[in-house]
Amino acid sequence: VKGPDGRPGLVDWWNGQGYMIDVTNSRAVDWFTDRLNTLKSEYGFDSFVFDGGESGFMPDGFSTSATLHTAAEYTSNYSNVSASFGRLVQISSAWAGAERLPVFVRQPSIAPTWGVDNGLQAMLNSIYALGLSGYPFVMPAALSRGAGGELPDPELYVRWMQLMAFFPAMHLSLAPWDYNATVVEIGMSLMNLRDNLKDILVTTGYNAKTLGAPIVRPLWYLSPTDPTVFSISDTFMLGDNILAAPVLHPGSRSRDVYLPARGVAGTWQRG
Repeated sequence: VKGPDGRPGLVDWWNGQGYMIDVTNSRAVDWFTDRLNTLKSEYGFDSFVFDGGESGFMPDGFSTSATLHTAAEYTSNYSNVSASFGRLVQISSAWAGAERLPVFVRQPSIAPTWGVDNGLQAMLNSIYALGLSGYPFVMPAALSRGAGGELPDPELYVRWMQLMAFFPAMHLSLAPWDYNATVVEIGMSLMNLRDNLKDILVTTGYNAKTLGAPIVRPLWYLSPTDPTVFSISDTFMLGDNILAAPVLHPGSRSRDVYLPARGVAGTWQRG
């Protein structure tokens, strides 16, 4: 991507400075994809995480090989190139049209805190918004270390893993064995739970692709005639039949769970 002087536009990003691939130029795209495919074949990588496609990185007065009417169209082209790498691709930005792509949209990393202000509780509002906007395949937010590089509180880490177990995908940006044997045991139990949910995840994923239904759903999505559910944001549905009530506050060992009174067929059962 060129700047107003016709030279490659230097841009700032979180790891210094760099240049942006002109994703409207087929030669540039071929060069970029060839290099990444070489990494896949030589080192056995399964896939890639594609960051940096946000239009906010575009240099002032930018120009590209093909005319872009808005900077946001760069994001759309970048997403299309990213999706060409097949399974397990993650992107951190998307624009209109990217809903059809077979990719995971990655939540922004969260701070090692509990609150709604970029902490653990923010993950739910984020996945509701993404799912209802047409992006049901969400890669959960990475849990960041503290400002001094220290590990997050073990309790927070465990609650983060428990929440992700009911998300469309699950990944560990920090390893359980960085803590202790108890945390490792909890992590293994959640992986077993995840394995037991695989058929439900496949079904809800298929419905998301064919019907546009979110995978993770706020309660009101399933029970819109029950006025109480509109004030509940910390309990959600995985598909039509699994209700998850994660613990999102420090020191809590129990919590109240509201079961929607109307709009849900069948009988609630403890899972």
